[in-house]
Amino acid sequence: SNPVVQFDLSRVTARLWDGAASLPSAEGGDLGKLYVEYSGWKYLGQTSNGTFTFDIFPGNRKFRMKDVNFSSRDDYHNPPVGYYNMDFPVIRNIVQAKDQHGALVTDTDFQAWIEYGGWQSLGKDSDDGQDGIIKKGVLAGNRKFRMKLSHSSYDEYFNATVAMFEAIRNAVHVKDQCGNFLGAGDYSAKAWVEHGGWQYLGEDADDGMDGVIPCVLLKGNRKFRMQLGPSSYDEYHNIQQTPVYAVFDAVRNPVEVRDQFGNLLPDTEYPVAGKVWVEHGGWQALPDLSGGVCNTVLLRGNRKFRMQINHSSYDTYHHIKPTGICTADLAVFEALKDPVNLVDCNNNGIAGGDAWVEYGGWKFLGTTNAAGTIPNMSLLSGNRKFRMKHSGISQDKYFHIKWGAPPTLATFLASTLTLQFSGTIKYNYGGWKTYSGPMVFLAGSYNFTFDGMPKTLDLSGACNQTKSVVIYTLLKGTGSPADGGKGYINNGGWKLSDGVTDANGKLIALFNGLLGGTRQLRMNYDDGLGVWVYSQTQNQNIAANSYITFNLTTTHFQAWDGSAIVTQADGGDPNGGIYIDLGGWKNLGTLGSDGELVVEMFAGTHHFRCADYNYTDKAMNHNTGVDNYVRFGARTQAIELRDQASALLPDAKGIGAAYINDGGWKSLGNTSGGVVDVALLHGTWHLQMRMNHTDQTKNVNVAGGPAVFTAQTNAVELRDEGLALVPDAKAIGAAYINDGGWKHLGNTSGGVVDITLLTGTWHMQMRLNHTDQTSNFNLAGGPAVFNARNNTIELRDENAALVPDAKGIAEAFIDDGGWKSLGNTSGGVVDITLLTGTWHLQMRMNHTVQTKNVNIAPAAAVFYARNNAIKVEDENGNLLQDADGIAAAYINDGGWKSLGSTSNGIVNITLLEGTWHLQTRMNHTVQTFNHNLASGQAIFDALVQAIRLEDGAANGLANGTAYINDGGWKLLGTTDATGWVPNVALLAGTNHFRMDYDPGGGTITKTKNVALKHVPLTPAIFVWDGANLNKDTNPDASAPAEFTLEQNYPNPFNPTTSVSFTVPEEAYVTIVVYDLLGNEITRLADGTMNPGTYTAVWDGTNANGEIVASGKYLYKLLSGKTTLVKTMTFMK
Repeated sequence: SNPVVQFDLSRVTARLWDGAASLPSAEGGDLGKLYVEYSGWKYLGQTSNGTFTFDIFPGNRKFRMKDVNFSSRDDYHNPPVGYYNMDFPVIRNIVQAKDQHGALVTDTDFQAWIEYGGWQSLGKDSDDGQDGIIKKGVLAGNRKFRMKLSHSSYDEYFNATVAMFEAIRNAVHVKDQCGNFLGAGDYSAKAWVEHGGWQYLGEDADDGMDGVIPCVLLKGNRKFRMQLGPSSYDEYHNIQQTPVYAVFDAVRNPVEVRDQFGNLLPDTEYPVAGKVWVEHGGWQALPDLSGGVCNTVLLRGNRKFRMQINHSSYDTYHHIKPTGICTADLAVFEALKDPVNLVDCNNNGIAGGDAWVEYGGWKFLGTTNAAGTIPNMSLLSGNRKFRMKHSGISQDKYFHIKWGAPPTLATFLASTLTLQFSGTIKYNYGGWKTYSGPMVFLAGSYNFTFDGMPKTLDLSGACNQTKSVVIYTLLKGTGSPADGGKGYINNGGWKLSDGVTDANGKLIALFNGLLGGTRQLRMNYDDGLGVWVYSQTQNQNIAANSYITFNLTTTHFQAWDGSAIVTQADGGDPNGGIYIDLGGWKNLGTLGSDGELVVEMFAGTHHFRCADYNYTDKAMNHNTGVDNYVRFGARTQAIELRDQASALLPDAKGIGAAYINDGGWKSLGNTSGGVVDVALLHGTWHLQMRMNHTDQTKNVNVAGGPAVFTAQTNAVELRDEGLALVPDAKAIGAAYINDGGWKHLGNTSGGVVDITLLTGTWHMQMRLNHTDQTSNFNLAGGPAVFNARNNTIELRDENAALVPDAKGIAEAFIDDGGWKSLGNTSGGVVDITLLTGTWHLQMRMNHTVQTKNVNIAPAAAVFYARNNAIKVEDENGNLLQDADGIAAAYINDGGWKSLGSTSNGIVNITLLEGTWHLQTRMNHTVQTFNHNLASGQAIFDALVQAIRLEDGAANGLANGTAYINDGGWKLLGTTDATGWVPNVALLAGTNHFRMDYDPGGGTITKTKNVALKHVPLTPAIFVWDGANLNKDTNPDASAPAEFTLEQNYPNPFNPTTSVSFTVPEEAYVTIVVYDLLGNEITRLADGTMNPGTYTAVWDGTNANGEIVASGKYLYKLLSGKTTLVKTMTFMK
């Protein structure tokens, strides 16, 4: 009725609105771009002088205003019909900076940015007149701004407010340890801030020396650097408007010097110099010391200082810093007052000593006063070289002078020396000078001569020394000088000299005190042996004559065989030691290769000993003053080895090793031609001969003759059952002897081990082909004889005849820590020679094994086997002919192994007697049982007429197709006119059959389980009654009534066992083996099965084919809701 449709619009003015007016163009009012959300953002237009007008349908929509000085904002608006102001709030004068006093920062230009897809510049304060404000508008919202002002910047979020940045004026200060600002007279302080590199801020001198740097910075944690004269350091300060300034610490009067008593060093103590430096890009001079203090100010920090006092200086690091109100850690240098002293041994001062210190040359310090010190001349601590000169003698010495309790000073010692000597004394100091009486020497070592003989005296450790001088002379028996003698004097007890006679036989000895009158003097001598064993005493007045001479005797020590010296070539021991008894044995030396030791000694009767002479020793008393030859009796070639005929044993038959017991067995050497070429001292010794793991021991007095040991050659024999030596063609035995374990003596050759053993009873063993024979033998009565048997193992059949190779070849084994092969039969005999004894033997043949313990001493070991071990008979008891079927025979040997197939009912194979798990397979049927072949052949039953189709009158029906289920239906054949399936013999046992028959009109199928057997004769009969194949003529072979699980057989078992079970209906059946912890080991069956009886075999392996451990295992039948469990035991 009304064809006109009217749609009403809203006229909208979008405004950039500060609450009172639109944003002018100069502040960004022309920048706004407006969008509406309509399946995405749609552009509407751009503001001009802060506004934009457009038409739109009424409704609540989402709008976006963007690009207003790099800001945007989304808002919902619901414009009505008519006019509508769409306001987007803006903040004008958006960025400002104020100092801690609330005043806008107008004296320093700044720049601002806003985060908008990156930092976008809003310009500088100076762009519109430097008034502390950036005059631009930004859409209200939480936005991130950045300001940079005078080498400082920071970022901050502001939400719908002016971005007010905080600045701090006069942000950097420097104060001393009392908290006072630095002022006039101090170094001018300079400051930097790290802002993309170090930026200079200025110095306090810019507006007057007041310790304040005139600068303005934005708040924040910043890194500053302050330099005050020759000092600076960097530090972070978080400056804030609270206010928090960057305050740097300075230390006033930072350097002092104090003496060892802790007092400031007065100016009078450093007349030469008192200077101070600090390391700051090189050594920078500081004001000179005044009253021990350097009057300046430095910034805190670990600094390297240098000080010079008089002729001394040193560098050191000091960490100067304020520690409290007007307290600070200062750089304190250590000085020593009165650093140089000259004293005697009683620490009394000595005047008149001139002192120097080495400081770029020798610097004179002064002369010691009565206290032994040099006044008003302090030095800094340190290791320094000093010189002291007194009475024409000077001494240079390093001293490390330092503070301490007590302090360490440069103290020089002096002493007085008094000497008594009947000759002339001189000393060397700048030339040789004559000593004429008591004299003062600075402590140290000095060279003297006594009648031209030199001697160095150490005068560093005592004072007022008084010495009596004696010159000893020591001469050998030849009159030549002897070195190494020690001199003594009896002065209330024997006093030892401080040296030994030199190469000229001279010794200058100094003894304490002035020793007048006649004195006892002694000389001790060791001939260079290191043992003071000889002495001689004389009396003399050393004040009148300071010289004394002592004489030695030349003594010869020898090993003697009665007519000549025994040398090393004669078997003598060059290391034989000669000793003298001086309240204990003292070593004089060794005889050497020539058998003689020559010693210089004082004459007298002494107790001597020759020891460690080839581990023998002998002692005697001897007066060297009467006879200077000391001889010890010895025997050469002291040990012999002879055979059973008393002949010396040649090396070709054996070499013995001789030993002597000297607190343990020590080697004397080996025989050569039956003789040990060794010399032994006369005496009774405990001797031993060792050869080829045998030994012989005896006590022998070699003074009466050599020690003789006896042996047996060709000591071991191997003989057969006829007592003949076993030829190598039959066997080679290995002989052993027990010497703390079995040691190999060698192998037989022609039945004899060519080895020589010492006579005695030995525990011996023969090893041959994994057999061994052990016995004790006394070789004094002859060689050790072991017995063996040839052709040791036989294989005979059921008629006791040797099994010919044509019937089978067996392999023989012996248990020798595991089964070891002895070889195969040949004509029924293993041609092997074994040692007589009872052995654990085994025969292996065609996967059968026979094991027995046999004593082969009376006869050979015989194993029995059965020929033609397996046969298959039909239902009439006749051998199964090949025309009716050929069966394959198997034996379970860790799995089913083929034995061959029947030939007219017989498997032509020979098996060892024993009970075996056997199986035959033919036409998809299997028959398995255990059979003991000792009782006869293993006979398997088969049916030639096994499956038939007949009518209700028992007449045969042709053209029936017969099948058997063997993991699926397998064709057996078609029935002939008699109803039988011809030429298909089946093994007795329960099988699942099927018959397909087409009487006309379609094939009819019947399946059933039938237990084929001979007694009563039970073939598989299917009956056609005219309508169905439903008459069951095998009621005893019907499907099982229920699931059953039989006990495995055998049990325990190794290597295999069988598990029988029945299935009453077609079902999915699993048989699983578990360990006792419930872990699955393997599966014996796993699949759909038809009704019937089944047998599963387990070979003791897991699912990976690995043999499991011995023990009990669970086996479980699972089918639907049926679970049956039994246990079995596996034994390795």
